[in-house]
Amino acid sequence: MPCAADARLASQHKIRLQFHPENPKNTENPTHAWQLLLLNSALPARADGALSKQTLAWLDETLAQDSTPACIALHHHPLPVRSAWIDAHRLKNADDFWQIIRHHTHARLVLCGHVHQAQTLIAPSTHACTLLTCPAASRQFLPKAHDFALDTAPIGLRIIRLTARDFTSEIWRVADGVISVE
Repeated sequence: MPCAADARLASQHKIRLQFHPENPKNTENPTHAWQLLLLNSALPARADGALSKQTLAWLDETLAQDSTPACIALHHHPLPVRSAWIDAHRLKNADDFWQIIRHHTHARLVLCGHVHQAQTLIAPSTHACTLLTCPAASRQFLPKAHDFALDTAPIGLRIIRLTARDFTSEIWRVADGVISVE
């Protein structure tokens, strides 16, 4: 069942949340905060994605108004992952997205799903920005496959830990009731 944030994201195409790693209840101390920007890249009845002009404008304005480190999450991958069949279904206006990211040096982390693979990619920006793709809580897709193929890797999830100045990431896999960390 969708939660309230899911409904807001579906209807508004974007959400801004603030996160304070050292004290989640502290909304008054922006020096230890991250802003989490959730973008809807889904297109009706299509496998590829895109961000609307309104969503891109909102992203640019939001980043311009707040220099807090930013983590931006969207479903469709804005960079190729070297799997030809899934790369055909990536974010169609990725160049517009990256142009905005390049203008905001506090945009430090981009998260996406869609590829059912865990990858770490360097963003095409002039500052340190990382793109992390996330494994699926279902079947995984074989990395670097030209045609559709399933991987034997078990279901997984990416755990992100945001700190005051940085982030760490781990991939957790679940197989036969046992959790392993990559």
